[in-house]
Amino acid sequence: MKIVADQHAMAKICAPESSVRLQQEFDETKRQAQEANERRIAALEQQVLTLKRVTEEALEEVNRIREFNRRREAEQEAERVREEKDREIEKLKEALSRVQMESIGKQKVASTKQRRHAATDLRQRLEAATKGVDGCVDRGKKAAVLTNDREVFLKDCRRELKPLKRDAVVAICENEGITYTTLEKAKEEIVQLRTRRACDEAPPGNREGVVFEDLTGASEGQSADLGKFDGGEDNTS
Repeated sequence: MKIVADQHAMAKICAPESSVRLQQEFDETKRQAQEANERRIAALEQQVLTLKRVTEEALEEVNRIREFNRRREAEQEAERVREEKDREIEKLKEALSRVQMESIGKQKVASTKQRRHAATDLRQRLEAATKGVDGCVDRGKKAAVLTNDREVFLKDCRRELKPLKRDAVVAICENEGITYTTLEKAKEEIVQLRTRRACDEAPPGNREGVVFEDLTGASEGQSADLGKFDGGEDNTS
């Protein structure tokens, strides 16, 4: 009986110590669980932030792709419009070229008629003005009349060629056998060629004792001596 009583006494002494130990274990378990929950929450928050960053980057990439597509579409549209404009310009150039060729053809016909008429009229007036009372020809008077008529013809030719553009002048040079250099020089060479042709003159140089002066480069309105007669030739015919 005494032994049983001692055991009961010892149990009563150990009970408070066991309760304290159990309480400590419970508190430790609770603390560990709370820390684990906090770690899980922090990890979840980090995952949320990562997902948010990834989503923002994806949206930015989508916006960049959309902007690139809009820019590419705009460039394609601009290229299409440019090609259409180029085709329209080519059509206008072809139409303008046809009009210029028709104009050049008409000018060539009119110029040929004018040269023929001018040459005939020039020779007729020259012969009428230079015949003396006894039927002789005064060479000095003939040269003066020729100079005046030549100046008139030169001015008319220059006036006719002045508004022409490069393409028209190049076409005339090819037709007349003239080498094109510059616009103004080519126009003046055409004027001189047509004038010599209208006056039945040879190219600059000697012909039958007469020395002709090349008037290429002479300014409009200026007169020039056409030739000097050989001192050894008789002044009357």
